Amino acid sequence: RALIDGKHFFVIHAPRQVGKTTLMRNLSRTLTAGGKYAALTISLE
Repeated sequence: RALIDGKHFFVIHAPRQVGKTTLMRNLSRTLTAGGKYAALTISLE
């Protein structure tokens, strides 16, 4: 959250099947629910 509030970039790097997509979906929901951000999730597959 501090990275996002500080307007910094970040990378999620991990092997397959460890929850990267779930992490990003949860982060998107949390940020949007907070009212300060309008987060969305897109697929680049």
